[in-house]
Amino acid sequence: MRCAFKRVVLGRKMKKIRRAIGKRGQKEIVRARLLAAALILAFACLCGVLYMTGFLSVQKTVFKEAYDTRAVSLGVVKIICGDFRGSGVVIAQDEEGLVIVSAKHLLMYDVRAEVSFVGTESGENVTGDVIGYSASYDLAFLHVPLSALPAKLADDAKNMCAMENESDMTWAATSDASGQQAVIRTDDAYRELRAGDFIVQIGLSENAELEYYMGVAQAKEVWVSDYNACMLLNECYAEAGMSGGGAFDENGRLVGIIIAGDKQGTVCMPMTTVLEEYREFTGSID
Repeated sequence: MRCAFKRVVLGRKMKKIRRAIGKRGQKEIVRARLLAAALILAFACLCGVLYMTGFLSVQKTVFKEAYDTRAVSLGVVKIICGDFRGSGVVIAQDEEGLVIVSAKHLLMYDVRAEVSFVGTESGENVTGDVIGYSASYDLAFLHVPLSALPAKLADDAKNMCAMENESDMTWAATSDASGQQAVIRTDDAYRELRAGDFIVQIGLSENAELEYYMGVAQAKEVWVSDYNACMLLNECYAEAGMSGGGAFDENGRLVGIIIAGDKQGTVCMPMTTVLEEYREFTGSID
């Protein structure tokens, strides 16, 4: 089975993207790298102190728990569509089920897809329907009915939405043109994101396990002609299978959807664009 992931060959696309940023963007990247280097150096010194005190192992556990909360781990799923597999992220829950966003180049091969909630204890597999493709961007939406979810998983989904809504207000109530109620993610985290901020990218590896890669945000609103979009550029690794996965800030809030990348960096569709496409497709209003 192939991974529907647009791997960059010999870094050509990433070089092209960096040229498109311009001198001003390059200065931001240099500042971001200097800041990242300073943070890494400070972290290394801190690790030495923590190692000597035996506190480091405790901090590692705390860090993993911060990103392996029910909201984050449940929200990232594995998707199998035809002969391709990749990742997706739950972005909304309506009265009938869950809405998952992923890359269009993954979901364009069939009208149905198998979804695996790998972040849950049971790792249940269910079938979802492709409900729409973005006309302009490499985005597509998948719907999984609550009736298809085992009772425990359906409860988890409800808890996930309530949990984020109460804890960091990254979910908001909305309704579509028919008046149907829904809870969707917001783009607050992306709007607050700055160059040099800490980033964690989460998606499926080639071994079909959740992978966490740490990096920094390099630049926002970078025009990438290959995807006809202003995108988020991260200095963070992404491997095959992570296409459609999520980029999260230091608080575990979703800031973008992984579209392509290599060892040099990753380009993500910003949450502003993702939500604009979702609202246009569903006719939802705040």
